[in-house]
Amino acid sequence: MAEFKFFCPRCGQHILCDSGHSGMQINCPACQQAIMVPQSPTVATIPPPAPVYSFPQSTPPPTSHQYPVTPVAQPAVPIQSNFAKNVFIVLASVLGLVLLGVVGWYGYSKLAFGHLPPGSVAVWSVEGNGVDPVGGHNGEVMPGVGFEPGKGGRAFHFTGNDNSFVKVADAPELRLTNVLTITFWLKKLQLQGRPYGECIVNKGGDWTRGELNYGVATDHESIGTGVAFLFAGGNRHAGSITDTEWHHCAIIATNGQPDPVFYIDGEIQPINRREGASTINLFPSTDPLYIGAQVDAASGWFYYSKTKISELAIYNRALSGEEIQRLYAAQK
Repeated sequence: MAEFKFFCPRCGQHILCDSGHSGMQINCPACQQAIMVPQSPTVATIPPPAPVYSFPQSTPPPTSHQYPVTPVAQPAVPIQSNFAKNVFIVLASVLGLVLLGVVGWYGYSKLAFGHLPPGSVAVWSVEGNGVDPVGGHNGEVMPGVGFEPGKGGRAFHFTGNDNSFVKVADAPELRLTNVLTITFWLKKLQLQGRPYGECIVNKGGDWTRGELNYGVATDHESIGTGVAFLFAGGNRHAGSITDTEWHHCAIIATNGQPDPVFYIDGEIQPINRREGASTINLFPSTDPLYIGAQVDAASGWFYYSKTKISELAIYNRALSGEEIQRLYAAQK
């Protein structure tokens, strides 16, 4: 068959085609648009010229492809290469991540769950190793202390033996004689405790000797199963804990006031027992602070706790009820 030429009606491309394809639809090899092959003519027709569109211009176009070049002032300092810029970006990013990690670790060390209210003097057991990241009052952990999962990392596990406690050296910040708040998480290991209860924290020895700054212990079942606050010459008791689950406790004591304020799991507790002096006496003891024990060679009264304690914190002011509730909610 004879061949003939025709033009694509869409793009004007010259197309050589066999006359046998006349009347068939094909795709233009140039614009790929579907077109119809015309009937084979005896004389090829020349398509009309493509339309010319004019666009308004603010200035006449140049007569040639050469455009004038305006000189550009060169900077006094050479521009850094892309490699140098990339190195700078990478180093800045790494430094930012390191700083973010440091800030994050510091924020976590302040308290594993939630944020500490202002006025914190010391916090122990954030990682279960006796370190106090808030005040730097690190404790000496005795060999009999165990570490188990608690609130905010691990908890101290005190076995009730005479080598199972944490000893913290005396410091002026730990001698609180005006007002204080003590918060902690407690998990009893047995419901039938020993007659004198389980010691949580003690600074100054036995309350009967009259030189106790502050002390906290759990109650024996015979006097309410709650929590006790002890001071020089007296003690107060409140609340009730009758299971072996974790419970958040907070005690606010003000020198000269008749009673401290007790919270258990964010709820205020009524006083159920008073003993000794009619008002709180926060004696400025210089004895070490003990966690999980009362060690008092002067009186001969030694008590070793059999319980778990986590996130023990001491404040030099009275926390509000709202702060204690937020602290409990954040840590639970």
